[in-house]
Amino acid sequence: MVVTGRDRDGAPVRRTRAVETVVDPSAVLPALPLLARGAHRDPTTGACLMEYTALLAGEPFGDHPSCTHPALAQLARQVNDRVGDDVRPSLVTRAPALASVGPDHPDVVGAVASAVIMAHYQRAPDSLLLHRRMRVAATLRDQPATGGWARRRDLVRLANLTGACLDAVERRLPSPARRDRALVGVLDRALARLSGELRPAPPLGSVGAAFVDLRPVPGGPYPWG
Repeated sequence: MVVTGRDRDGAPVRRTRAVETVVDPSAVLPALPLLARGAHRDPTTGACLMEYTALLAGEPFGDHPSCTHPALAQLARQVNDRVGDDVRPSLVTRAPALASVGPDHPDVVGAVASAVIMAHYQRAPDSLLLHRRMRVAATLRDQPATGGWARRRDLVRLANLTGACLDAVERRLPSPARRDRALVGVLDRALARLSGELRPAPPLGSVGAAFVDLRPVPGGPYPWG
C-alpha cells in the first residue's frame, strides 16, 4: 500500500493500485457505488471518484483507470479524499469529463500544475514557499518530459506539488464549506482548461455552484491565466 495524500484532518489516506474514452454524460448505469474517501476493494464497499470513473468507462474497478491521464487522476483522487462527506457525492458529475481526458491528451500536466498553483496563489499569496512552487509548476508546464522515466518523474513531482498546494489552501480556509468549494474549484479549473470551455461548473451539493476563477495571476515570470 502507498500513501497518496492526506484527508482534511491530516491523516494519511492509503491506496493500492488495482486510450482515451468518450462517455455520454447522460448515461445512467444501474447500481453505481456511492463515493467515499480512499481506495476500495470492490464497488460494494463504495468508490472514490476515479474508481467510479473506471466503472462509468467500462473498465475494471480501480483508481488508476487507463481512460484518464494519470496527472489528472491524481488530482481527482486528492480532491475526493479531502472534501467533506456531504459534498463528495456531487463529484460524480465530473466523471464523464475525467474519462474523456486520456493519457494521450496534450498539456494535462501543465493544466493541473496551473490549476493547483493558481489556487495556492489566491488563498496563500504570502506563503514563503509560493515562488519556489511556482517555479516547479512553470517547469512542469513549460518543459514537458519526453521519455518514459522523465514522465514518471514529473508525475511524482506534480503529485507532491498538488498535495502541497491543496494543503496551503485548506490551512487558509477554516470554513468547511469554503474549503470544499475551493478544492472542487481546482478540479473544475483543470477540466475547464483541458476542455477549452469556460462554462459554469456542475452543482456542488449543499455548497452551491463551484466557482472557477480563471483570472491570471499577476506579476513575475509565471503567467497562469
